[in-house]
Order: sequence, then C-alpha cells, then structure tokens
Amino acid sequence: TLLCSLGGGAAYMIWARPTYVSTASLFETEKLRLPEGAAFTVDAQNYYGTQIELLQSQHLRGLALARLRVAGTNGVPRDSGGRELGVQVKVGQQPKSAVFVLQASSANADYSQAFLTALMSEYFDYKKNIRKTVSGDTLTSISAQVFRLEGDLKTDQEALTAFGRTNNLAILQEEGT
Repeated sequence: TLLCSLGGGAAYMIWARPTYVSTASLFETEKLRLPEGAAFTVDAQNYYGTQIELLQSQHLRGLALARLRVAGTNGVPRDSGGRELGVQVKVGQQPKSAVFVLQASSANADYSQAFLTALMSEYFDYKKNIRKTVSGDTLTSISAQVFRLEGDLKTDQEALTAFGRTNNLAILQEEGT
C-alpha cells in the first residue's frame, strides 16, 4: 500500500501540469469627507464581502481578459486544445484590516501575473466609474433642485414687488388725506 501510494504520488508529480500562483495585496479605502458633512458612505457590514465578490465576478474577469487581448503583447495563452487558459482567482481579506490578498493561479506564470494585474486595474477603473456615475447623478439632482428653487424664489420676489407697489405706505397715506 505504501509503495502504491508513493508510486501514485510520484507519477502525479511527474505528469501533472505545473500551476503558477501570482499574489498581490490591495488596500481599500472608501472615505470622502466634505466640509458640509457629506460623504461617500458604505454599508460596513457588507462592504468587504461585496468587494471580494466583485473581484471574483465574471464581469471583472471578462474586462480583464478584454484588457489582455487588447494589450496583445503575448495575447491570451491557449492550452493544447486551443482554448484560452483558465485562471483561478482567490480573494481573501487580512484580519481586522482593509487589505485584500488576491491570488491568480494558471498553468502559465506570465499569464497569471498579467491577468492579476489586469484584474486589479479593471477593479480600480470600475470603482472610479461607479463613483463618477454616483457623483454625476447627485450633481444632476442637486442642479435640478437649485433650478426649481430659483424659479420659486423669482416667483415669490415678483409677488413681493407687486404687493409692495399696491400697498406702498406713502400712497396709502396720500389716499387717506
């Protein structure tokens, strides 16, 4: 039994395809404070889990692959069957910190490193675009409210001016005499 186990383990190590692992750390902060007290806020209980799921999502993986295809230096390597090599992505969080540890493993060392770099770049771009969208929507909403309130103010000022013309104290005294 021992010889069979050792022989099977040795055969597996000889014929198994190597797997290369690239590791990166990502520091995440999400605070923007303005003097008036406005800020980007996040749900602290779900934030880190959401970011981990986002980093492992098919959407970001697809964007990272597209970035690698466009870069075209080495392209996306293919296996013996002509299919693009797969990359396994693991994301973990360091205890009591805002640091994520990302690992990408693949049968090609350069590809796993390039994929991890592309994934992190796409993550940052995605977050930046989300912030722009939220900021733009907020600006549009505030601008619409200001425009509406300016119209209300103008209407109220015109009503005050009309009231002042018809109820002028000097004219009322002259009419009284």
